[in-house]
Amino acid sequence: MENKTCYISVFYLGHRRIYQKPFDEKYGYKLSSKDKFEHLHKQIAYLTKVEHNLNKIFFVFNLDLDHYSYIKDINNIVPKQIKNTPVEIIFRENKGFSYGAWNDVFGENKNNFDYFIFNEDDYVFVKDNFDKYLIEKFNSYPDTGYICPFIKESIGGHNFKKHTAHSSGISSKEVLNKIWDKHGELVNYTDSPNFYPDGEIIQCNWGHSFIKNGFNIYDIRDDFRLAFATTELYLPHLWKLWWWNEEDLILPVNALFLNDVNPRTNYPWWSAWDIQYQQNFKNTTLKQAQELEQSQQSYLSLFLLEGEPNPTK
Repeated sequence: MENKTCYISVFYLGHRRIYQKPFDEKYGYKLSSKDKFEHLHKQIAYLTKVEHNLNKIFFVFNLDLDHYSYIKDINNIVPKQIKNTPVEIIFRENKGFSYGAWNDVFGENKNNFDYFIFNEDDYVFVKDNFDKYLIEKFNSYPDTGYICPFIKESIGGHNFKKHTAHSSGISSKEVLNKIWDKHGELVNYTDSPNFYPDGEIIQCNWGHSFIKNGFNIYDIRDDFRLAFATTELYLPHLWKLWWWNEEDLILPVNALFLNDVNPRTNYPWWSAWDIQYQQNFKNTTLKQAQELEQSQQSYLSLFLLEGEPNPTK
């Protein structure tokens, strides 16, 4: 029987962490459109452009009180189908960031799909059959809980929790239901205010929930490069990660905005040289990640533990 896969993308129509205007005025770039629906247009365009075999697309809108006036526009923009895949629009109160929306949509569809692909409005999949790749990648490891573009190993800044640094990704019905059945949710967000530092905590807890419940998390470093949009205020730079690969699976919408106006080489790129971002680094096992959190140690301590293999070998 063919697997059923859904795609859940969450949209926000308010101010974002990066305020583009000073950067735009200084450098003449047009990073963000005045159109509040630009991210929505890009999502629709790329889901129309690339090949996929999705069974359902969910567009979820996290609405502040002053956003409800946009509902009519949204309903007019979003097609009922994209490449013969039905599209469902969901409007919800803006609580819990994307993770709260992912949590709630899964809760309403726990047994309707075999795989759940989670995304945010500021990234688009650009590779044909991205869903097939994600499913195959998910099933290529014996203990997979989640596949995402970019994971971070145990470091002090996140209470030594291995987690998803770029949280778009895929998980299975079986994994997600095990977490849901145990906790009644995938991630707790009900007591969190809508401030970005709180969103970072929820993000960390989202990815780490798989580790906590006995599943490991993996990323795409063996197969695709990643242009990762930084979130520092006024600095819309891009990180080059996994650049030993030549193809993109997913791209930030910021990069697409820039490509519409300027050559791609005209904006700032950064390369990360931390050990965990090197090609020969081997990510921690589930046991190692759990033990590092319990002992409150960085993944770098594995270099010093007698009998432990060098993480870069």
